[in-house]
Amino acid sequence: MKTCLLLFTFFVTSAMGQIVTKTIRGTVTDQETFQPLIGAKVVLLGTEPLIGGITDYDGRFRLENVPVGRYDLRITFIGYEEYLQPNLDLGSKDIVLTVGMTESVNMINKVVVESTKKGDTNNKMT
Repeated sequence: MKTCLLLFTFFVTSAMGQIVTKTIRGTVTDQETFQPLIGAKVVLLGTEPLIGGITDYDGRFRLENVPVGRYDLRITFIGYEEYLQPNLDLGSKDIVLTVGMTESVNMINKVVVESTKKGDTNNKMT
């Protein structure tokens, strides 16, 4: 009887000591063309160690073993505006996201190209 009680206590305490984790997965695409963005960086802010990854060929990502809680999710991709999903509640269910990112447009006033002649060329074939 004592052995059964001891084993029961061991299994209950080991089960209670485990941290509950979930998965965040999703797809990242261009908002206008719906084409997948390959290599977009996906990061959960405020995690230690940092939890993150990059999107695959189909624009999909998967963040596994994320402890239950509230997080800010940031997605970045060159040429696109940063996407930030604040206060993402990871509770009883896994989260599935579909993110459409907007292209970043930078306007410049003008470009000036200047050249000066330095003399003869070094290549005799020209």
